[in-house]
Amino acid sequence: MDITAFETALKNIDNGWIFEDFSHNFLSARLGYEFIPVGGSGDKGIDGFQHLFHRKSNEKELFQISTEKADPQKKIENTIDKLIKNGKTISRLTYISNRKINNKDTIQDSILDNKNISVRIWDNDWFKTNVNHSNATERVYESFLKANYQEYSKPGKSYVISNLDEDSRLFVFLRQQIEDNTDTKGLNDNLVDSLILYHLEPTDPEKEIVLPKESILKFVKNFLKKDDSSVDELVDQRLEVIQKTKDKKIQYHKKLDGYCLPYSTRKEITERNLRDLNLEQDFSEQTTLKIKEYLKEEEIIVRNVSDLVKEIVKTIFYEQGLEFSNFLINKDSDNCIEKQLIDVVEKVVNDSSIKAENQAKVKECLIYAIREIVYNGTIEQKRYLKSLSNTYMLMFLLQWDPKVAIYFQSLADKLTLFVGNSILIPAFSEYFLEDINKRHWNLLKGASKAGVTLVVSDPIIDELVSHFQILRNSYYSNIQESEDFYLDDEYNLTAIPHIIMRAYLYAKKRGKVNTFDKFINHFVTPDLKSAKIDFIQLLKEMFGIEYVQETELAINIDDNIKTKLTEELTYSKGGMSKKAEVDAQLILSVYALREKNNETKDTSIFGYRTWWLSKDTTTFRKVKEVLNEKYHESCYIRPDFLYNYIALAPNHEEVKEVYDELFPSLLGVNLSYHLPSDVAENVQKSINDHKELPHYRKQATLRRYTDKLKTDGSLRKKKNLDTFFDKDFKE
Repeated sequence: MDITAFETALKNIDNGWIFEDFSHNFLSARLGYEFIPVGGSGDKGIDGFQHLFHRKSNEKELFQISTEKADPQKKIENTIDKLIKNGKTISRLTYISNRKINNKDTIQDSILDNKNISVRIWDNDWFKTNVNHSNATERVYESFLKANYQEYSKPGKSYVISNLDEDSRLFVFLRQQIEDNTDTKGLNDNLVDSLILYHLEPTDPEKEIVLPKESILKFVKNFLKKDDSSVDELVDQRLEVIQKTKDKKIQYHKKLDGYCLPYSTRKEITERNLRDLNLEQDFSEQTTLKIKEYLKEEEIIVRNVSDLVKEIVKTIFYEQGLEFSNFLINKDSDNCIEKQLIDVVEKVVNDSSIKAENQAKVKECLIYAIREIVYNGTIEQKRYLKSLSNTYMLMFLLQWDPKVAIYFQSLADKLTLFVGNSILIPAFSEYFLEDINKRHWNLLKGASKAGVTLVVSDPIIDELVSHFQILRNSYYSNIQESEDFYLDDEYNLTAIPHIIMRAYLYAKKRGKVNTFDKFINHFVTPDLKSAKIDFIQLLKEMFGIEYVQETELAINIDDNIKTKLTEELTYSKGGMSKKAEVDAQLILSVYALREKNNETKDTSIFGYRTWWLSKDTTTFRKVKEVLNEKYHESCYIRPDFLYNYIALAPNHEEVKEVYDELFPSLLGVNLSYHLPSDVAENVQKSINDHKELPHYRKQATLRRYTDKLKTDGSLRKKKNLDTFFDKDFKE
């Protein structure tokens, strides 16, 4: 056991529920204890206690579990005072913390003198001392790491503690992507439309106030992926669509070279904004007043109460947005209010400038006030929170949720993908295109940046070299003498079967290159004598793709199965035996590596780790015919899955930045009008289904959803991965 790693893992837990679960399991393994919760929301003045338990065999021996960094002595003494006030008898209290607490003996003696209560403090040092006590304690730690410690790249390795199995958000999101019919592309269009209109509000053509497209792009990208060139394409499309709508909500002013809102749109938006602003102000004033009433009873003065309210609202949506929104919209999941509110309030108050001696009382006042607002608030308070809940649901469905973001970041870090030439060759063809059209290029760059391990082996490289040899021969035999035919009328390029050849002529027509050899020289030496080495270096430098020799894989492939599969693939590929042999080798390599790495036995929610990244989906039909008895799961990962859910997906740092802007804000209310009415009902059903499943079934279901999303070609709710020369160019 690496004690330093254990200490680091423990002290980085900031979620009280995760640490509580770990502590219960650890103490049970170390001491054989069973725990019963003390008090709860219906127990007199003990209302608000969480993470407080007694031993099953002794109600007077109490255990308080805490991740707080604040003064532990004050927290312990406050707990003791509350317990005594409510008639609870204490023989001993054990304070359990994942932090290192200095002067433990002094604190214990001081509390004994002041309160006449025996106290033990088990902190990070106590766990370090006991983690190697037995196989049972070591297994608790190993299970904790597997379930909660998520690794991702940003770049460089980073870690976050998050229990993805038990949180309903991942379950609901994956199910929605697979089973629900909600049009996420339509939701994304609505979001972009709202952002465009919001940004154009200050414009007025009569006063010659317009905004350029660059300003609109910059604003929209603050709420989407900042480095995603596809956002440029989407904004262009939406600007065109909005201008052409019947009511023409926006206009392009040619003389001023910018976009603006016509008077009718400005009037409509101004009226709506005034209503929303009034709602926001009513919520803030009513909520602040309620909290001040509680603070006044405790004779505590807190400055900037409204700022505390905003921070709590934002943190609730960030930490538990799905179930909180489900409660407000559907009046369901009310247990999430009880379970999460106290931890949220503690986090916000601990990070505030409130004096340490007042923090405990302020926390109580905030908990009571917010609980009352959520359950019995005014019409304005409920309407405002429901509006933000609708906005949260919208962002959630578009993958803008911290838990969902962490999941896909962690998944990316675990994937090893053999990159097929159906991806590499289109990526090369995009070399001279504008970033907005580099779809395969951006797929590979984005996946590598996200932490996906991309590899090529000898069959892939050899096939790539062969493709360029055929390409070179074709150019000098058929194309060189008739270049003018293709350059004079660009439409003729569609008749050329080689996408790289089309890319060359397209680049030449635009003055990017003047000869075929100079075009090829951007990738490999034109005579192709050192093509294999050139491609290996190119792929590493350009996309971070690693080359692995067949001997490095250290796998055994059954020659009889390979021969049979090659024969079937040759038939399906019109007699292309060499291509069929390469495909058979890659397919069987993926399955062999899964067996070697025990990926089938791994019960994690992330599913299989080793895949072939290819667009050749027809091949898998033959694979199923030949190998179905031996390999039931696909070896192919969808390129559009990698493109949408990994390469273009927001990371959790970007999600946090967006939540800082939206929750709460006037824009957050503005966006609430675009949630389809049936979404909330589907979310409610999925949350309830998640609750009913035992833990092992949650894991199995998440794994099944994950691998289905990776492989099922019918799941195309987002952008398809088309090449410029196959789609846009022909149009």
